[in-house]
Amino acid sequence: MTKGRVYDFARSDDAFMMGLEFLTAEKDAAVIRERQLRTVRLNAQKGRPHGRLPYGYRRVYDESTGALLRQEIDPEKAAIITRAVDEILQGVPVNRIITRLNREGVPTPMKPLSGMSRGWMNATLVQIIRSPTVAGLRKYQGEVIGEADWPAIIPVETWEKVNRVLADKARRTRYVEEDNHSHPKWLLSFVARCGFCGRFLARVLNVVPRKNGKPRNNYVCQHIGCRRVSIDVERTDAYVLEALLSWLSTPESLAVLAGPDDDWNDRVREAEEQATTLRDRLDEAAEQYAEGKISLAMLANVEQRLTPQIEQAAREAVPPVADTAVLDLINADDIRAAWELLDLLEKRRLLKMLLDIRIEKSQLTGGIFDYSRIKIAPRFVAPETYHWRRVA
Repeated sequence: MTKGRVYDFARSDDAFMMGLEFLTAEKDAAVIRERQLRTVRLNAQKGRPHGRLPYGYRRVYDESTGALLRQEIDPEKAAIITRAVDEILQGVPVNRIITRLNREGVPTPMKPLSGMSRGWMNATLVQIIRSPTVAGLRKYQGEVIGEADWPAIIPVETWEKVNRVLADKARRTRYVEEDNHSHPKWLLSFVARCGFCGRFLARVLNVVPRKNGKPRNNYVCQHIGCRRVSIDVERTDAYVLEALLSWLSTPESLAVLAGPDDDWNDRVREAEEQATTLRDRLDEAAEQYAEGKISLAMLANVEQRLTPQIEQAAREAVPPVADTAVLDLINADDIRAAWELLDLLEKRRLLKMLLDIRIEKSQLTGGIFDYSRIKIAPRFVAPETYHWRRVA
């Protein structure tokens, strides 16, 4: 029954009228949907807010009509965002910021569904900071389309910088308290990588002892499809440490810090675009080979020429280290003594951020330790305009 009338589908005219009712309802629903989408699109073009209230803001409504007047900054919540952004740009791990927020009892953006709240999580804070909303930008269908009509919590330039730092996987460090059972115990476990598959090495205490009876304490590639690399923990740690300290002792070769007025964002953006262009050229050459337009030798020649350029551009695209811990370290009178004062988590974080460490398979036999297997390279390059000066 619809509109007070009972339809009998056994009758052709009733079946026709019911089908007409269905089509009319479907048309009305489509018109409503198009009207709503048009309204959303117009609001987006005007930079007006839409949807759920973003964290860091509050909305003001007309008391008589209930119409939205404006979206403005919530000072208390915005202060949480700005402090977190400053800390990230100074090298503080996101997990450590999360630990601080939970210890301080800062309410989470979403109310807990039950009496027990999980508290802040890494993904929650990262999602808030990465959102164009906090930079005063309007997003529509996943793309930024222009400026919004609400104020920015952080400037666009700062927002772009912190997003580039967050995108750098080598700076993602898990902060674990010492009383936690998963607290790291080894310097290079899940920091150094396998020279074959590129996966992280893990420390393994081998049950088969050495010839002198001592246990085999090694970093090992545990990937089932590889397992080609195994190297002694103590000697590898010592070698990597000496390489790092020697490198830090000649800071003129290291792009250490982005000063407060150093506009590195444009330089990194240009390097990203250059790396993308070079990769596209290499992909185009591969497609031409697949289509039979060039020979395998020509493809190998193109790859040999472009690969070093891609690697160079990729290093230049890494955001420079803006880390107070690195600044304190390189300005210490005794770098080695300053390094020894750092806890293991901080040592691991700095190594992972500064160096690319890869271990290759040994070519020597008889248990001889081959230091040439340890390949160490800076993760970024110093810009030509960079000049290091020791802080007085």
